[in-house]
Amino acid sequence: MYRKFVFVLIACTFIAISCKSDRKDLEIQKVEGYFSKNDVEYISDVIYVLPKNLAEFEAYFGSAATLNYQPDPVDFENYKIACVLVEPNHATKKIEITHISHLGKTVFIDAKIDLGKEQRFKTSASAIVKLPKNTKKVVFTADGDTVEMTY
Repeated sequence: MYRKFVFVLIACTFIAISCKSDRKDLEIQKVEGYFSKNDVEYISDVIYVLPKNLAEFEAYFGSAATLNYQPDPVDFENYKIACVLVEPNHATKKIEITHISHLGKTVFIDAKIDLGKEQRFKTSASAIVKLPKNTKKVVFTADGDTVEMTY
């Protein structure tokens, strides 16, 4: 009985390793120049969003355009968009997309969320990335939490 258990455990490990190695890395294509809106409803400290069009994107984000700066274009014709948002609070924060890979039409996004020192005012953080147009499913992993979403 014990030998069968060990054999099954080793076999599962090899399968998991081989599946992960089948993933292909993708270039991290950030979309910058947007801020999360104040009226976004957070159901947890971190939310993940897959907007399907510009109207859905603009429900979460506003443009940080100035006379000397224009935000990156959000191109829904050629890409899909994935977003990570951290709820506003009194700590400094940063979201870093550390790795993006895909297996078929599933994209895996790894993120690191750093919460820093307390401050007197509230801030939020967000990260926005472009994904291949044929993406059907996104698996977000951030600080040990995993969330799967589909378009």
